[in-house]
Amino acid sequence: MNSKLVLGTVQLGLNYGINNQIGQPSLDKAFGILNTAFDNGIQILDTAEGYGNSHEIIGEFLKNNSNKSFEINPVLNIFDLIKSQRFYW
Repeated sequence: MNSKLVLGTVQLGLNYGINNQIGQPSLDKAFGILNTAFDNGIQILDTAEGYGNSHEIIGEFLKNNSNKSFEINPVLNIFDLIKSQRFYW
C-alpha cells in the first residue's frame, strides 16, 4: 500500500498546538500514535530538528518495534536550504 498521508510528529516532541491543553503526550501515548499510524498504512513521518525530542521518540519506537518501519521525511530549516546548492532565491 502506498500512502499519500504523512504523519507530522511535532506534537510528539513538544507542547504543540493552539488548543493543546494536555501538553506533550506520554511515551506510551506517542507510541500509540505511531502504532495507529503504521497499522492504518501511514508510511511517512515528518520530523525536524525544531520538533523537540520527536526524533528520539521515533527512534525508541522503531528500536522496540523492529517489525515496523517508516520513511522519515526531515524538514530542513532555512539555513540548510541556503547551504544547499539546489536552492535558489
